[in-house]
Amino acid sequence: MCGIAGIYNFNSERIEESLLKKMSNLIKHRGPDGEGFYFDSNFGMAHRRLSIIDLKKGAQPIYNEDKSVVIVYNGEIYNHKIIRDELKLKGHQFKTDTDTEVVLHAYEEWGYDSVSKYNGMFAYAIWDEKERRLFLARDRLGIKPLYYYLDYQTLIFSSEIKSILLDPRVTTKMNCRALIDYATFQNVLDDKTFFHNIIKLLPAHYLTCDKDGVKIFKYWDIDFKKNMDITIDKSLILYENLLASSIERHLMSDVPVGSYLSGGFDSTSVAYFASKCVNYHLHTFTGAFNEGDWYDERKYAREVAHDIKAIQHEIVITPKDFIEWIEKVIYHLDEPTTGTGALPHFLVSQCASKHVKVVLTGHGGDELFAGYPVYKVAYLKELFHKKH
Repeated sequence: MCGIAGIYNFNSERIEESLLKKMSNLIKHRGPDGEGFYFDSNFGMAHRRLSIIDLKKGAQPIYNEDKSVVIVYNGEIYNHKIIRDELKLKGHQFKTDTDTEVVLHAYEEWGYDSVSKYNGMFAYAIWDEKERRLFLARDRLGIKPLYYYLDYQTLIFSSEIKSILLDPRVTTKMNCRALIDYATFQNVLDDKTFFHNIIKLLPAHYLTCDKDGVKIFKYWDIDFKKNMDITIDKSLILYENLLASSIERHLMSDVPVGSYLSGGFDSTSVAYFASKCVNYHLHTFTGAFNEGDWYDERKYAREVAHDIKAIQHEIVITPKDFIEWIEKVIYHLDEPTTGTGALPHFLVSQCASKHVKVVLTGHGGDELFAGYPVYKVAYLKELFHKKH
């Protein structure tokens, strides 16, 4: 996880460098290993680095050969080596081994279309000095966050809302439509946030900004077409291969990687496949409650950790922890979020940060493996109709 931020003034007024530095400092927790800035009259951007790939040469911003194009980037491109080889054949020269520099040269070669070539998670900003244009892009599923504030004077962007709020031009007025969404669906729909005029760059979208204004484009969408010819057995094999290869790609790192392990099917699957792909004992991290067996999955997590020869770390979460940490969790969330797992997740993450820089999760498992109660209701209804 890294952090990015930036300011573009439409009226050509020079940006306030001290403000951008404050914005960067406020998201230091996203990247405590380094800080970098780029300033160019009415534009500036900042980067907070968490060192994962090319620890020695990967500091950002990163420039092209003649320094006419510059990037700050948060994410990982899993197919970056393939794209790098393609770019080298086209004459591009590289100074680092980072995926960040691949994204920069890909923009030089293919322009806006470059964003469609990536298999990964990302949010990044590229400044094209010759065109005097800003290019912002976000990954297909919106794994990496990117927010922006826009009015007739300025565009301000950041990985976190709290950083944008430092600019005195930005108000903290509530977006009532977001509140209605949340009260109705327990989620905020579309590009809205709880703050008036602060917007999410939607997944699979990119944004361009220059003196003529802002334009937003959608570059990808999910395809729901089904292959009905595939058998159940073949689909199981195909899915297992996809899951295993996906987890292997997510282990791309020059530092050790760990995994959350709740004992449930999703995190167990991730930890199992990850342990097969590394040449060290995987660190696993488990949160637990001393509230009886119904709330305690440690015995299952321990069995899995033993089976995959992992180094297991456990943390017991108590009511006292909720009182002690709830305000800090709310601060880091920026906006209301659903689910009761935010605080336990925060505390387990704290534990993980003492041992590894990168940790895999089981997020998305309920969607993939029908783990939500609503799926079980549909299954029981289907069984009822079969019997009657």
